[in-house]
Amino acid sequence: MALQINMVREMVFNSADYGIVIFDESGALIEFNIVAGKIFGLSDKNLGKYTIDEFMPEKLKITRPPYQSANDAEIEFGQCRYRVSDRQVCDEAGRPVARSLTFTDITKIRKAFVELENAARHDYLTGLFNRYAFYQELHRRGKESLPITVVRASVEGIDLINELFGNEYGDGVLQAVGQTLNRACRDDDVCARIDGIEFAFIMSRSEEDARRVFDEVSMQTTRVRDGADEITVNLVFGIASKLDDDGSVESIVKAALEDLKLQRLHNEVSRTHNTIANLRSILTRRALHDESLEVEISYFLTELGCTCGLSDKDLEELLLLSVMKDIGMVSVPPDIMKHRGSLSEREIASVRLHAVRGCRIAKGVPELAPIADEILHHHEHWDGSGYPDGLSGPDIPLKCRVLDIVRYYVRRLRGAGGRAAMPSGSVLTEMKALSGERFDPKIFEEFRKIVDVAEHPLDYVVAELR
Repeated sequence: MALQINMVREMVFNSADYGIVIFDESGALIEFNIVAGKIFGLSDKNLGKYTIDEFMPEKLKITRPPYQSANDAEIEFGQCRYRVSDRQVCDEAGRPVARSLTFTDITKIRKAFVELENAARHDYLTGLFNRYAFYQELHRRGKESLPITVVRASVEGIDLINELFGNEYGDGVLQAVGQTLNRACRDDDVCARIDGIEFAFIMSRSEEDARRVFDEVSMQTTRVRDGADEITVNLVFGIASKLDDDGSVESIVKAALEDLKLQRLHNEVSRTHNTIANLRSILTRRALHDESLEVEISYFLTELGCTCGLSDKDLEELLLLSVMKDIGMVSVPPDIMKHRGSLSEREIASVRLHAVRGCRIAKGVPELAPIADEILHHHEHWDGSGYPDGLSGPDIPLKCRVLDIVRYYVRRLRGAGGRAAMPSGSVLTEMKALSGERFDPKIFEEFRKIVDVAEHPLDYVVAELR
């Protein structure tokens, strides 16, 4: 029976998935299991030769062995990390007769913990520090060294980019911006993404020095590419410094935010210009806006708009509408845009949705919001056969009725869209047949008076304008 018990004990001892090393009361090595033998390269030759004082420093390369304390410890050996438990083995009378050291491999656990800890401090998208780590570093540095400067940077126009190209593309823009900003920092600076479109920096430098660094960044044209499209990203910075022990570190974060708001106001005009320029560029590259026709279209829009009683503000919006009306087309799948021949019903429905998408995009851009309704209805027809809402007659916005007539005429005249160019009289005859169906008949008659070919040759007018 005793033999069986010893065999079971030995089986349990050697089947353990952690290393066990046992020393007697004098500190000599008396036993180890299979796992411990593999970890430390032990053999029966080591029995009775190693003492605990020799084993720990030699095998584990430590100068203060954890066995001196009853607490567990962690040590590294080879490529692995182990948790070491040190326990006394006592007889029935409670007298110490041996000391047991167990070594549990926690390499994977420790690696997972480090990865988790790292993930908790870093932004998943850009790889930069996150908000939590930013404030940790801010409080640490605020106690250690002065001056300390905080910079807050905002990426303007991401909502528009997401609407145009999708959230995945918008994420790529933020990644590219994060890389650009990180390159502007020194090794001892902290670069973090603390919000969806906002980055923040901690710098051990003066406010003047920080402004010089980020003025250079903002002067650089930050561009991101989507196939043939290239978009300029607007970056706005707010900066504040703490030079002495007065005030809290949180106060300079708030001061940097106030400076950021002020810079946004100062850059409003430039930001508006960049947004419109981006959209015009995209539409032109995707053949959704023909700049070669813009002078002629603008001339007739102005003439016809004035005839229809549009104010100067309305005329400006009408000219902007002529350029931006098809902005929703950028979200139409490329394979449909490149398709030659007839489209399926599903593809036609996808294309027609561009008016709705364009309206939604315009509402999110302050400078386009006034023409959002016109973008939605620029494909409506006088007899109600247009889309998306089938509006008819005077329910169709006036600017849409004016624009449709002018664009139809100029595009037919110049052979846009792969069609053959037509004489002015032929175009007007074709349009007359559509008057009352597609076009507002009264506005068309006014347009005919403007395009008096005999008295006002179009080529002459355009040459004068150019």
